[in-house]
Amino acid sequence: MKLRPALPAILLLLACALPAAAQEVTVRGDDRSHAADVVREVLARGRYVRIDRDTILSATFAAPGDLVIYDADVRLEGSVTGSVVVLRGHFYLRPGSRVGGEIAVIDGGVYPSAKAQYGAISQSNPSTVVVRGDSVRRPGDTTLVATIVGPPLPRSFRPLFQTPTYDRVNGITVAGGAQFRLSPDPGAGRVSAFLAYRQKQEDHLGAQLRLEYPLGIQSLRLEAELSRLTRTNDAWHHADIVNTVTAAVLGRDHRDYYDADRASVFVTRPVAKPIIAGESWLGPRVGVQVERARSLETEPDLPSLMGSGLRRENPPVLEGTIVSGIVGATLRWRGQTVQLEGLAQVEQGFGGATFTQALAWADFYTLTFRQQSVRIYARTMLPIASDAPPQRFGNLGGPGTLSTTAISAFRGDHLVYVGSEYVIPFPRKVQVPYLGQPSLELLHSSGAAWTGSAPAFVQNVGGGIRFFLARAGIVVNPAADDLDPALYWTFSLPRF
Repeated sequence: MKLRPALPAILLLLACALPAAAQEVTVRGDDRSHAADVVREVLARGRYVRIDRDTILSATFAAPGDLVIYDADVRLEGSVTGSVVVLRGHFYLRPGSRVGGEIAVIDGGVYPSAKAQYGAISQSNPSTVVVRGDSVRRPGDTTLVATIVGPPLPRSFRPLFQTPTYDRVNGITVAGGAQFRLSPDPGAGRVSAFLAYRQKQEDHLGAQLRLEYPLGIQSLRLEAELSRLTRTNDAWHHADIVNTVTAAVLGRDHRDYYDADRASVFVTRPVAKPIIAGESWLGPRVGVQVERARSLETEPDLPSLMGSGLRRENPPVLEGTIVSGIVGATLRWRGQTVQLEGLAQVEQGFGGATFTQALAWADFYTLTFRQQSVRIYARTMLPIASDAPPQRFGNLGGPGTLSTTAISAFRGDHLVYVGSEYVIPFPRKVQVPYLGQPSLELLHSSGAAWTGSAPAFVQNVGGGIRFFLARAGIVVNPAADDLDPALYWTFSLPRF
């Protein structure tokens, strides 16, 4: 009587394990990714249960060795003592399931429950595929053949192009270059070179030479740069394309600029985009930077289609050489309906200016009811003990941050900003010609930037209509004596 509860599990294990002893999997191909290496190790051990049809492995299933899933969808409710290999299939870990070893996936997917227990997950390049070959059948023996076909080797040389930009200090900037790989290996180092022509600058030519070289330790790589370029600290609220369109069409340049020669060396770990729910990536960054800055003046004769806002003065910077050490890290995390990205960084300056400045930002996004969504963006920039030079200032004000104030109404080495959006899409059948499906957006923002004593923070509350690339609406400052509505009309690019 005591054996009866275990009998179904024993029968299921025998049903799976006995055929596996006479049914092998052979893998061919020269893919040398970590996932492919795990696959070869599992097959070499030969202690695996092979499943090549869609099935559910119940809570009583217990594999004492490894599990190989071949061209099938498998749901695990029980346990696997060893590792799991997924070849051209999908593997679902249900709540309460357990995998003692590593999970290696090639040309497939793995979908773990938050209540499952499992080891590391390694996946091949998304472009890698598994080609099922002809089965070799002999009496009592069936060998399934699979060939791992990796992505094509990257070209050793490829041209690079950047979208032309337009701003109030350079006019039109056109840039292009090329990238060179140091070897055909996809993981090899690469060198990028750019030239930029800046229409209105006295020094028309800008350039950048950049080296990225893998160190072979925990995905770390060396990044070195030598450049002469126009810089801005305000691209976080108006990226190049968005600022170019608003400057050329509306006559609004929301950013401040300076020119700088820069040499830097960093050790970094690139932050990958999370693929599955619950996955996170942390990318540390540490290095040294040498920068020699120059002030830039606003060009008074630059045209725009609908305004004269390009005449706004561009503030001067502290000219000279600054040597600084920078330590920071970037984080990305993804849940079922939630995404989070953030950065924390500290810069210690020497030479032309001695200062310490901390920078941190976080971008949170989640779906709510139906396809409605919430996004919250927070950013802070604070000097520690001493003021930072003007080339480390940021600005706030105008559409995109605080619409009830003028563009760059706030500026300083202190900056605090929080903005939130609630987006409600209209039904899909509602379409506007040339603009697409509209959404209702509800907005709130608060912030200030300053040097010295902190000013009163400005709040904006309101809403409007957004499309994929444009948005417009009305906001007010609820703390103002006179609720004078401000119209915002700008272009935007979605972050997620």
